[in-house]
Amino acid sequence: MPDVDRRGYQIRNGISWETGIIIVDDNRSNSTEWSPPSSATYNFWIKAFDRTFLESSNATGNSITIDLEDSLNYVVDREEIPIYVPDATLYNFFYNTTTNTVIWTPGATDTDFEDRVDTSLDVSTYVGDTDSGTYTSDIIDIGTFTTFSIRLNSDYTTILINPTDTDLTDNRTDITYPIDTDTSITSISKVLNEYRYSDDNITYSEWVPWTNVAQLTTRYIQVRVTTQIDISATFMELESIHTIFDVPDKVKKIK
Repeated sequence: MPDVDRRGYQIRNGISWETGIIIVDDNRSNSTEWSPPSSATYNFWIKAFDRTFLESSNATGNSITIDLEDSLNYVVDREEIPIYVPDATLYNFFYNTTTNTVIWTPGATDTDFEDRVDTSLDVSTYVGDTDSGTYTSDIIDIGTFTTFSIRLNSDYTTILINPTDTDLTDNRTDITYPIDTDTSITSISKVLNEYRYSDDNITYSEWVPWTNVAQLTTRYIQVRVTTQIDISATFMELESIHTIFDVPDKVKKIK
């Protein structure tokens, strides 16, 4: 993209540009700062966009391993799955005790078709809604009213089920869906990480999207992960929901 027409850059973190979460938007300089939520290997993707908001054709990617163990003073460091799943509220999710993952799939029963029974062995197109799945944690009590930073990170896999159909029969109701499908490719569905907070555990703030480390002065926190499903034929598996609160007595910036 010619320099004279370039407006700025957008940076995402995730498996791919399409499924990545925006962490830096409309950056108009050649450098920026972002605070990682936890120690991990991050996949960063960047694109330039012009003054008419057209973006580069291809994203440039880079993976970086970041260790924050010596720079954070943890107040809370918890992995939601599997320990806190029993205390959470799951909507359109179910917990798989075999794989220790929280899973969203299209409905086991296709309510869009009435008085029809599944008589075939292979899956046809699923025609249903894409109602979001939501994982809402229990109330996390810091123990005192204090100032701290909140860091959220979710690892997940999304697969597009049966994108090329081999059976176009419409009288489908298949409780084994999506196990017996023929084809799968990566889906562009993703998740939204959010949090809300309260000083008294009675009145809470609105849900706030988490994209970067946020500093709060409060006591009670609740976190939420919501699916953003692009089409109904998607299988999504939450593998990790990592929540960290730290009192920022040390500072370590990753540039």
